[in-house]
Amino acid sequence: MKDINGNLHNLEEYKGKITIVSFWATWCVPCKEEMPVLVDAYKKWKDRGLVILAASFDNEQTQPNIPDFVKKYKMQFPVLIGGTPEHLQQFEMGEYLPATVFINQNGEIVSRILGQARKKEVVERVEWLLGDRPGKKPPAAIVDHRPK
Repeated sequence: MKDINGNLHNLEEYKGKITIVSFWATWCVPCKEEMPVLVDAYKKWKDRGLVILAASFDNEQTQPNIPDFVKKYKMQFPVLIGGTPEHLQQFEMGEYLPATVFINQNGEIVSRILGQARKKEVVERVEWLLGDRPGKKPPAAIVDHRPK
């Protein structure tokens, strides 16, 4: 996928780093609530190798809203455009936003959250990936926060 500056991004280039892929859209209310959690995580752990790729599902009509969204939430990580349901399917995530994928340094998916990721969930997963949290790894199965 390309970012808002036209640069191409591929997950392979982030091997060796802890990567969070966040699927979101400017019109998605839970995405708006989740984004500050991801921004805070990036600020806290970017110097330790955390990468966040924010893949927008905005279409041609709503893509013009992306720059204001990026500015409002002070997103300092790559913001990708052109997200599709097929991208979510590559991570076996269904078709719901937001959706968040945690990938270890070897490029392996270690956890997935469908629906709004909670701060506690993001913190525990990143800390575990960094080796700061002892014990079992967080659940690899999809944590589902979709409204019932």
